[in-house]
Parts: sequence; structure tokens; C-alpha cells
Amino acid sequence: MLLAVVSGLFAFSNTRNSERPINDTQINFLGEDNLYITHETVSKLLILNQESVTDKPKEIIDLNQLENALKSNKMVKNAEVFVSVEGTLTAEIVQKR
Repeated sequence: MLLAVVSGLFAFSNTRNSERPINDTQINFLGEDNLYITHETVSKLLILNQESVTDKPKEIIDLNQLENALKSNKMVKNAEVFVSVEGTLTAEIVQKR
């Protein structure tokens, strides 16, 4: 009985979480303050198929594709893209020196 309740709650929360839309984007530059790449450039790289990622359900956002788009910039050493529980898409960028 308890297992059925826990399984039901898990399925419900998992479905609700995956349908939650991206409500904000946040860009963090890690490391040096010397910025070779700007917030605007990163924002443009985060756009999927000429459309913004905000207001899209989390489950249709391909985070790997976004990371690869950021890493394709010659001034980006490493990039990590993730979505928080609240629905904020965060990109953490390490720039080349």
C-alpha cells in the first residue's frame, strides 16, 4: 500500500516537473573577470531554432545541444548548461585565456 502511494506521488511530481516551463535564463562566467565573450553572445547561442528557450517545457529542451552550441565558440573553454527545479536555465561558462 505504501509503495503504491510513493510510486503515485513520484509519477505525479515527475510529470509536473517535466511539464514546467523555463521561466528565466541565467549566465555565469567562471574564472577570470576578463570577458572575451559577452552575455549577448551567450544568449544568442542559447536560442534554439531561432526561438527563445523561455516558456518552453523542460522536457523538450536539449541541454546537450545547448552545451555544444556554447562550446563551438572559439573563446569558450568549457560550458555547462542545466535547469533548476524552479525552471531557471543556467549556463556556466569558462573562457579561454
